[in-house]
Amino acid sequence: MRFLFFLCCLTQQLIPGFGQTARPDTAFRHDAIQFALQRAERADSTTDGLFNGVQYISHDRRLRGHAYFGTDSAVRGRVEAGGKSYTLPIHYDLVDDALVADHRAGYWMVPRGETIQSFHLLNHTFIRLTDTTQSRLPAGYYDLLYDGPSRLLARHTKKILIGSVPNNFGEYLLTTTYYVYRQGEYVKVGSRKALVKLLADRRKELTAYAREQKARFKEDPELALQALAQRYDELNKPQ
Repeated sequence: MRFLFFLCCLTQQLIPGFGQTARPDTAFRHDAIQFALQRAERADSTTDGLFNGVQYISHDRRLRGHAYFGTDSAVRGRVEAGGKSYTLPIHYDLVDDALVADHRAGYWMVPRGETIQSFHLLNHTFIRLTDTTQSRLPAGYYDLLYDGPSRLLARHTKKILIGSVPNNFGEYLLTTTYYVYRQGEYVKVGSRKALVKLLADRRKELTAYAREQKARFKEDPELALQALAQRYDELNKPQ
């Protein structure tokens, strides 16, 4: 859209008016217009493989809060799709479980989910799971917190609660669910103690480790799950 606007302005400035005699710099004007067109085509082609979805429609602005992961401002991130990598401003809509990308034409788009392998946003890596039969998880995007044998994933979602607050139209409610990969499937874990119980063959060592890290884990429960999963894999690493 920005290139088209530039092209329109350029055309209005350079094309002679009706009934006027063409100025001697016609060749220059022609070259300038062709350059603008070629530049626009190159810009669009860099993201053609990504922008094959639908235009994004945002949620009701009267709602308190926002629908996105981390911040309501677009953040420059990286998207891996169709074997290619794209760097551009993106959002992650937690209500619709949708990656939202800034199209060069001036609007937001939701790329087709099946083309996306992962995206990187705010120092988090999100992967897309599609084989729900094997993983026993709903298809969609998951925050990859730890990528080892005991892989740890987080599923972030937001729900819209209408009229949940007096004198307020509504608000967003954030929920995060954690899953650890265990014996060929993902198992839901709700707390540090639940994870230690699940990894029963190393319960003694993990309990001692959690006790050592109690202060740090109390401040950041998510960090506790990451550290325990990693510690478990270290304990079971072949010597």
